[in-house]
Amino acid sequence: MQLRIKTEPSIEPVTVTELKEHLRIDSGTFADNISASPSIGAASYSTGTSTGGGVDVLGYNIVANLTAGAVAAGATLAAHLEESDDDSTYTDVSGSTFTEVSTGNQNTVVEKAYTGSKQYVRASGTVSGGNVIYGIDIIKYAPYSSEDTYLEGLITVARQMVEEYLKRALIEQTWYYHLSNWPNNNDFIYIPLGTLSSVASVTYYDSDGSSNAFSAYITDIYSNLGRVVLDYGETWPTDSLYPSNPITIEYKCGYGDEKTDVPKAIRMAIMMIAGELYRNRENSSEIKNYAIPIAAERLLYPYRLWLPSQDGDL
Repeated sequence: MQLRIKTEPSIEPVTVTELKEHLRIDSGTFADNISASPSIGAASYSTGTSTGGGVDVLGYNIVANLTAGAVAAGATLAAHLEESDDDSTYTDVSGSTFTEVSTGNQNTVVEKAYTGSKQYVRASGTVSGGNVIYGIDIIKYAPYSSEDTYLEGLITVARQMVEEYLKRALIEQTWYYHLSNWPNNNDFIYIPLGTLSSVASVTYYDSDGSSNAFSAYITDIYSNLGRVVLDYGETWPTDSLYPSNPITIEYKCGYGDEKTDVPKAIRMAIMMIAGELYRNRENSSEIKNYAIPIAAERLLYPYRLWLPSQDGDL
């Protein structure tokens, strides 16, 4: 059995900001910790809808400020936030509608927090009944330190340690699983790394090196350890197989593609492990041989998978 990753996770379950808050690291001044990016620039807007530019907010705590100026008699402004993974296709953020602006609350600032986990956020405002002066800024809170790059690396290492301990993938990722033979006595194949979400393909090479697709299977994503299961009445191929890793299963696994898809206890354990690595930068008795710290292990243990044997491949 061999595993080979095809697509790494696109994000980590813990952000640098969250880890720095856990470690109580910041830049020392409030001004250094925040930055404001205009989504809709301040101006006078007539009747109609204005859609702002997307702001990259991945890894930040976010609040959007709608700054309203003069509002013409009878005019109103309705605004909300939208989110996207690619800064192209946007959807409305649930619960992100700002308080409506009218002459009764002109010349004011209206705040709305963004608690989602997409990479991009933008604002959209619709003016009715006359001109409204307003602008909407996306304000990012992210304490900066000279060790940010180092902390990013610690998060990745801690996540990999947790995945190895749990035998599970956390954030969605794609793998190749190579086997040397078909099961002898089972009508299924266990898929490593747990939290299986889909199987893209099962292929095999016969003895003369020709590639063949195998499709007579169903995908079991509901068992604790995912499986490829033979369809009813089907059998595994009987062709003579290529001598080296002839069978390949391409599959996707992980709790989801957002950090909040990962259980909170696992995310907390990652921060605890990263914290130990940060405080003990050289080898120490506390994390000797990259062992999981006791407190983190207690958080992780309920999620750990125990792998069964599988025809000598697991």
